[in-house]
Amino acid sequence: SAAPRPKSAPGRSGRPADRDLDDLFGLTAVRLITVGRPGCGLRLDLDHGYPYAQIYAPRKARFCCVEPMTAPTNALVTGDHPTVAPGATFAAAFTATV
Repeated sequence: SAAPRPKSAPGRSGRPADRDLDDLFGLTAVRLITVGRPGCGLRLDLDHGYPYAQIYAPRKARFCCVEPMTAPTNALVTGDHPTVAPGATFAAAFTATV
């Protein structure tokens, strides 16, 4: 089966209190995710190697989960993922600021 298409939501804001959020986002050139409110939050800079992010926030929950992703959901089935040749390396980095 095909992987779900990533959503793109640059500049998206607001609290999804009226619905569940469990979505894959294809990130733009500015790979920045912020969660929280002024003075209390998380800033996640996906420096390189992470073109996607999975965000999970159950309806009316007081938490959310942000998962940097090197490939879209179901990539091992679809083949849409980076590969590394024998003896080569792969690196991905992100910076979390609280």
